[in-house]
Amino acid sequence: MIGYGGRILMYQDPWGFNGFILQIVCITIAPVFLTAAIYLQLYKSVLKLSPSSALFKPALYYQIFIPCDVVSLVLQAAGGAMSAQSGDGDSKTLKYGVDIGLAGLSFQVICLFAFIVLCAHFAWSYWSDIKTGKASAASLDGRFKIFLAFLTLSTITIFIRCAYRIYELSDGYGGEAIHDQPTFIGLESVMIIISIFSLNIGHPGLVFDPRRSNASSSAKSGQEVEKDDVMA
Repeated sequence: MIGYGGRILMYQDPWGFNGFILQIVCITIAPVFLTAAIYLQLYKSVLKLSPSSALFKPALYYQIFIPCDVVSLVLQAAGGAMSAQSGDGDSKTLKYGVDIGLAGLSFQVICLFAFIVLCAHFAWSYWSDIKTGKASAASLDGRFKIFLAFLTLSTITIFIRCAYRIYELSDGYGGEAIHDQPTFIGLESVMIIISIFSLNIGHPGLVFDPRRSNASSSAKSGQEVEKDDVMA
């Protein structure tokens, strides 16, 4: 929202410092916080479903990728700040800012792709373990499937968005891609909107809230007691 506020300010003054830095920095770095949340949810999902099916210790899923997110965040923020401070579309500072920002975006895309590969590996390994009896599908109920489906959708849309941003900045701020408003809306704005709604629909509270687990256990115990009473 702050980034889009800066975009509106730039309507009257395309190279105004305030609008430029708000847009470039805030819009660019925003998905970093979303991916950090997604990394943590994979860790919790692995713990709930089958830790033994993971390629390595489940905690490494966030211990590796969240620091990578921090590196990406620093590079993108620094690149955006340098671009905003250049004040001249042909300056060396602007070029360095674009290059640093692209490095941050590229690093983010590489890390996100690696994360997607690891997710696919865990899904395949977990499914194989269920077939061989090494893992149980008891936790994979309808609610958890909804959670995983929307978490997957959010991850894919963020990946599309980050890949697009690399293309958008590939020719700098004077290139043709960055002036293509319909493509920006479709591959930037719409992707983030879908991601945000997906993370809200597939909220982790659906499956990880202890109160829901306790309520489910109490209901199950009540049903068992009622069944015993009927049988008696």
